Amino acid sequence: MTQTMDFLKRHRDWIVVGVMAVLLTVSGIWTGQAFLRMLPLYVSLVIAMLQAQVNRLASLLVSLNAFLYAAAFVHYGLYASAAYAVFISSPLQFMTYLQWKKHAYRQATVFRRLTDRQRIGVVVGLLLCGILLQQVLRLMDSQYRFLDNAITLLGILTTFLAMAAYIEYTGLMIVMCLISTYLYGYMMKKSPEQLPYLIYTLYNLVCSIVAYFRAMALYKEQQQALQNKDATT
Repeated sequence: MTQTMDFLKRHRDWIVVGVMAVLLTVSGIWTGQAFLRMLPLYVSLVIAMLQAQVNRLASLLVSLNAFLYAAAFVHYGLYASAAYAVFISSPLQFMTYLQWKKHAYRQATVFRRLTDRQRIGVVVGLLLCGILLQQVLRLMDSQYRFLDNAITLLGILTTFLAMAAYIEYTGLMIVMCLISTYLYGYMMKKSPEQLPYLIYTLYNLVCSIVAYFRAMALYKEQQQALQNKDATT
């Protein structure tokens, strides 16, 4: 019994991924999804698990998986998300992996915080980019324009913050997952085939919440180590 519990504890993350993969497969069969369209979701389950562990390998997988997602986004008319996946997410995620590896701390990296001035700049820039992107999406006749816009901008900002190792990226991940959950839930009304994406998004939301607390714990640990180092010098 003890050995079984130890096994479950050591491999619980992979067990959860396996359970979610079964749910995705069942929902994919029920909604008639093609395997090639489901493939990026299976990869994303592993990515979400690594992100929950604050593992830099997650960024490397995201950079490769972005191309699979782009095809699905185009199919559903989410053009901004598709462009973001190929031209922004993939290269930036690979750069994030390299940056985290360069400043490695365990399986993550050395984190820092935004200053108050930087936070103001981020908010102002986000609003201006949002207005511009909204006009571009109107010209492209993108569906679900506001939600597509919000997810795209938050995705870009989260990627840049993560690449620079700003701890605030974890909070934005939660917000982005909440909006994505609403988007796919809303799309389900007209397109029940969105069910696998909704299931994955819910799982990703849970992983993002776990990532937030684990990343904050790592950040506090790093700050405490710096304080102890300063105290001894």
